[in-house]
Amino acid sequence: MEQNGIVVLLVACLAVLDPPSSVGAAGGCLFFAMNPTNDSVFRKSMLAVVSFILGYSAGVAVKPENSMWVSLVVSSVAVVILGTISRTVGSDRGLPLWISEIISILRGGR
Repeated sequence: MEQNGIVVLLVACLAVLDPPSSVGAAGGCLFFAMNPTNDSVFRKSMLAVVSFILGYSAGVAVKPENSMWVSLVVSSVAVVILGTISRTVGSDRGLPLWISEIISILRGGR
């Protein structure tokens, strides 16, 4: 329970610093709660926190009038990518083709 309090305190502090980014990131990371997987609550919580941080960081980096939408989109995309990776890590299947292509492009291939 103490860890949940720390996370809530961190989110509250970030909301004071940049409210639009924190609202957008919170909305995007809530997709983990709606994701119908069999992941544990702890795993979903950790993925949601990482998604929130990515979305918030992206929202802070853009103009204030666009920060909520940018943080919502980045956080939502992070949910999809992190969820896909977390499901494939535990299985014998390889990464989906679209993730393999993204990794290849980021490494400078193609």
